[in-house]
Amino acid sequence: MSKFNKLFLTFVLTVLLGMPVMASAYTIDTTYQLTLNEGDSRRAENKFIVLHEVGTESSALNNAIYMKRAWSTNGAYTQFIVGDGGKVYKVGEDGYVSWGAGSYANANAPVQIELARTFSAEQFKQDYTAYVNLARDYAVKYGIPLTLDSGNMYTNGIKSHLWVTDNIWGDHTDPYGYLARFGITKAQLAADLQNGISGGGSVTQPNGNSKEVSQFWVGWNVGADFKRIQEYRVNMNKTMKVDYSDIYYNQNVDGTWSIGITNLNLNGLQNYRLQLMQRYNLNPNQMNGQEFFVDSYVIGYKDVSLSQVQNLRLRWLNEGYSNDRLVMQQNANGKWSLFTNENSFRQVQHRRIMLDRLNSDLNISDKRYYELEK
Repeated sequence: MSKFNKLFLTFVLTVLLGMPVMASAYTIDTTYQLTLNEGDSRRAENKFIVLHEVGTESSALNNAIYMKRAWSTNGAYTQFIVGDGGKVYKVGEDGYVSWGAGSYANANAPVQIELARTFSAEQFKQDYTAYVNLARDYAVKYGIPLTLDSGNMYTNGIKSHLWVTDNIWGDHTDPYGYLARFGITKAQLAADLQNGISGGGSVTQPNGNSKEVSQFWVGWNVGADFKRIQEYRVNMNKTMKVDYSDIYYNQNVDGTWSIGITNLNLNGLQNYRLQLMQRYNLNPNQMNGQEFFVDSYVIGYKDVSLSQVQNLRLRWLNEGYSNDRLVMQQNANGKWSLFTNENSFRQVQHRRIMLDRLNSDLNISDKRYYELEK
């Protein structure tokens, strides 16, 4: 039976039975599902279920509407988007190729699932429960093992987008950065995929992973006159100039512009731990005025100095943004620079960078902050 006939039959049954469609403890809304002549017509191999998160502070509904509208021009869509209190929106047809993780993963994933964001712990429980159970149900449907991120590109199972990046292609790190906001580790996600979740789920609260702060941040909105800015200094207990070429401008959804830096000279710093903060918003009326950070990394430790570090690569868990790796590189003048592999922090607004000086036992002895100044 052709894809058209199969999809037509599915469409007729959906209309006859009414929407939304119930499955397990979640509800599947097909309002924004692609029509019979939309989306990829190729059948996918039944190897992977690919897990994503949307990468922006946006609702599942808005993402479903956007995928429906822009699937062709944007070149991206998945089968399902989960969020808004455990709702599931269907966009692509399961069993067929969708465009969410690169050509190989797309061709081998009958289902790809996006998780929308929230700042509500209660809503996250509902979203996460539906996310896990949806992945489990479709893995069973297509005979895919309930294992997470195991093996190589030939190993069947449920895969994160980060796993696809590490084993096949790409530069995304989702969904782990966002899951960590609510204390979900990779190990817990793996266990929940194996066992399923009933009721409100098994979400745990983060332990000290979020707090309110009011200073030391990188990037701010400057309005339409951003092009007049030629130079900034970095305050790190001393002033360091940042080249104009290292400044980026990123237009926000509200039309304002954010500023950040892409290249920091870390020459002479020893025994410092670099802590990369998650998206931060100074407005107390938005996101509870909080910032969220995932992890920290040691740049040199004990008696090891940066001059002894060769080709240090740092993983930056930045909630799914495309520029997700930081690299230490020694410059021709002998100094060290820290930069992203894409040489920008595009799409990342309100970011600060903090350096903790470590004692020989790796305990923090003092803190230093990179902060942009005019």
